[in-house]
Amino acid sequence: MLSGDSPTVARLDEAITACCLAAAAFADTTLAPQQVAQIAMDCLGRLRAAHPARSAQNLDMAAFRSGLRGPLKGLLPARSEVPREVSDLHLLDGRGQLDERVHQLCREHLVPLRALEVPWPWARMRAEQQQGRLHEALRQLPPALYTRARLLCITHPAGEARTLRRSWGDLWGKVDFFEPISQWSWVQVAGWWFACPLCQWPMLVEAEEQQARVRCTAHAWRGVRYTLDLSRAQWSSPPRLRLTGRPSSKQTWPQQQVRGQPASSDHLAFQEGAWRFTTLAGLSEKELCDRALTEVPEAHCEMWPADPYPDAYDVRMSVPTPRGEHVFRVDVKDWIDAAALARALISKPLPDRFIHVVIPDHQYSQLPTLNDRLPTTHYRAFTVTRFLEHVADTARCRA
Repeated sequence: MLSGDSPTVARLDEAITACCLAAAAFADTTLAPQQVAQIAMDCLGRLRAAHPARSAQNLDMAAFRSGLRGPLKGLLPARSEVPREVSDLHLLDGRGQLDERVHQLCREHLVPLRALEVPWPWARMRAEQQQGRLHEALRQLPPALYTRARLLCITHPAGEARTLRRSWGDLWGKVDFFEPISQWSWVQVAGWWFACPLCQWPMLVEAEEQQARVRCTAHAWRGVRYTLDLSRAQWSSPPRLRLTGRPSSKQTWPQQQVRGQPASSDHLAFQEGAWRFTTLAGLSEKELCDRALTEVPEAHCEMWPADPYPDAYDVRMSVPTPRGEHVFRVDVKDWIDAAALARALISKPLPDRFIHVVIPDHQYSQLPTLNDRLPTTHYRAFTVTRFLEHVADTARCRA
C-alpha cells in the first residue's frame, strides 16, 4: 500500500468507489475512448483526494491502471481497515474484464457511489433502476401475492415464454421485468444459451476458436464453470456443457448436465438488476430454509413474513417449546465487506425486534467485525451453520 495516515471511513469509501468505477470503465468495450479517459481521470482525482498528499503524488494514470489488475490494497490509502476479501480483490482480470464480485462490492458502497457525481458508464445505474422498480411493484402486492412473487423471482427468472407465463400465472403482467435473450449476445453461442443450475439465469459465454467457456457470474466461485466444444459448426439437438469447475467445500449444488436452450425471442430472462438484487438475494434465503428443514426438522420457516410488513426481514423461523414457539427473525446477508454491511444496518432505524444476521459459511472470518460493530441489543451475526446449530440447541434446551 502507499504510505500515509490511517484513512477515514469516508475517504476509504471514496477510494473503493473510484477504483470500482474506473475498472468498470476500462472493462466496458461499448464506451468511446474519450469517455473512458474522462471517467478514469475523474476517478483518479477522487482516489488521489482520498490519499494523504505525500502518497497521492505517487498515483499517476499508469500506476492507477496497473493497480486495477492487482490486489485492491495496492491502490487504497495505507492502514485501510478492510477485510482480506476486499484488500486481495483484483478488480480486472488478465483479459481486462471485471471480476464477478465488483458489482456486489459497489452495491455495498452504494451511498458513496451516489454521492460521487461521476457518470456511470456501465450497467450499474440501470441495474439500480431496475431493482427499484421491481421492489416498488412487489410492495404493491398483497402479502400472499408478495410472497408468491418473491419465490417465483427465485425459481423462474428465465426460460421459454409460455413456461414462464404458466408458472407466473396471474402475476405475469404485474411483475413484468423480462427481456428477450435473443438481444443478449454475451450469453449466446451458436444460437444457444445456458441456465445456471443454481439460479436458473443465463450464464456468461466467452467463445474462442475451438472452445467456449461458460460460467455463472454470480456462482463461478462455487464451481459453476463449464466448457463447450465448438469444433461442430451446428447442433441438431441442444448442446451439453462439460463441467470444469470444482464445487467448494460445503457449497454443494446439483451437478446435472446443463443443456442449451434456443436463444430466440420467445426465451426471456429477468433484467440484470432484478436478477442480481432479487433472485440472488432470495436464493440465499431459500437455501437457509431448505437447510433448516433438513437439519432442524422441528423448525418452521416463513419467508418474507408480513411482520410487521413484508420484507421487514427475510425469514421467520420458529421452534416449539413447552411455553409456546420460540421465534427467530433473520436477515440473510451476503456482502463482501463486513464493515460496509455493519454501517448499512446501523444507518437505518434500529429494529423493534431482535434480528439474527446470517451470512454464508465461507465468510466466517467476518463474524467478529459484525458482532463488534452491531448493537448487541438489536443484532447478532452467525454463519448459516452456526445459526442452525443455535436453533437446534434452542429447541433441545427448551423441549
